[in-house]
Amino acid sequence: MRKRLAIVWGSLALLALLLGYACYALSIQRGQDTVTRIYQTDQNGTPIISPGPITLVGKVNHRNLFQSGINGYVLTNRDPLSTLLPRRNQTVHLKYRSAQTTAELRKTLRQARYLQAGTQNTATPVFQNRQQRGDATTYGRISTSQAVLPDTAGSAVVVARGIDRQSSRAKLYYGQLTKTGRVKAWHALQLGKLPARQVAGMSLIDQHLYLFRQRGTQLAIYRAKRLTRPVKLVGHVKLNHAQSQRVTAVNLIPTTKHRYRLIFDLTTAEKVQKQPRYRLLDRRFEAVGQQHLLVTDYLWSQFQISLRGSE
Repeated sequence: MRKRLAIVWGSLALLALLLGYACYALSIQRGQDTVTRIYQTDQNGTPIISPGPITLVGKVNHRNLFQSGINGYVLTNRDPLSTLLPRRNQTVHLKYRSAQTTAELRKTLRQARYLQAGTQNTATPVFQNRQQRGDATTYGRISTSQAVLPDTAGSAVVVARGIDRQSSRAKLYYGQLTKTGRVKAWHALQLGKLPARQVAGMSLIDQHLYLFRQRGTQLAIYRAKRLTRPVKLVGHVKLNHAQSQRVTAVNLIPTTKHRYRLIFDLTTAEKVQKQPRYRLLDRRFEAVGQQHLLVTDYLWSQFQISLRGSE
């Protein structure tokens, strides 16, 4: 009898031990962090959101808040992630294609009133319309707008900054771009007392070249009636930003015959990129109304806005 009781108690003790171990293992597993790395690339293998993976860290079986959808893109492979975080660490590769066909993209570019091209810093995430700017690789993007702007004709002009061999000073050079995508000859712009390294941006409107230079919270505007003519100071614009912030990527586009829209970017002393701004200017380049935020699809490190382009 005692032997049977010993066997029964031993079996119950073993069962309790197994149940306790199972509960302990389950509690350990539920409290354990899992890491999921997600890469998002287009059909050419180019990163869309970030050059590095998006990292998800959370408890097992907790809710997965990641959304695989990207505006303007269609997912081409299956998203293996469920609504709950997985039990094991894993790496996920998601591939996308443009939501528009090639013909639709060409039509959009052809009908757009102006094109905005530039580089996007994807090394760090965007938080509250700000982004830390590092030295990581940036990716080129093209954005279009249907805003009504005057259309102009003429060959493309390339402007580059270089060092003069004789004076060892920085200068700006321009050249006409041929149909084959080459520049046959470079010519120096006549900047006068305007230092080439302090040019914060430039725009070409009806053969008039506009250059911009920051002076604290004032933005000086220079104009040359032709590329071959010297630049002259034509106005100052008061911008609303901190004294320590640097104005970059300045663009000037005409909205009507006698009105302009001045668009610019800001970078703080801590290299934090802020959302682009714009101000309306009259024919004398004086500010009209208040300064506004520019609504963009993503933040630009540097950008250039041009009038209606072509395919």
